[in-house]
Amino acid sequence: MLFAALREISFTANEGETIGILGLNGSGKSTLSNILGQVVQPSKGSVYLNGTPSLIAISAGLNNNLSGIDNIHLKCMMHGLTEAQIEKVEDDIMDFAELGTISINQ
Repeated sequence: MLFAALREISFTANEGETIGILGLNGSGKSTLSNILGQVVQPSKGSVYLNGTPSLIAISAGLNNNLSGIDNIHLKCMMHGLTEAQIEKVEDDIMDFAELGTISINQ
């Protein structure tokens, strides 16, 4: 049985407003927080920030104590990729980011 943590949720938060999210354990509060914080992508639907579609910020959540390649692996795992999937896209990500060999040790 599939479980949808969030379904048909819609709200607007204007600058300066505070919004509280209440719910039982497993109701999707953390999932919503992670989506809004751009830690994970929604599996369906759209997130709009400042009225425009939101994309995951590529630098969000990078760890300065990890090498470039380790950060790539961490970020991909946060998005649900398996190690095999990461290995398939690793070179493309390094090429896109123009990291070259610097990502291995730094």
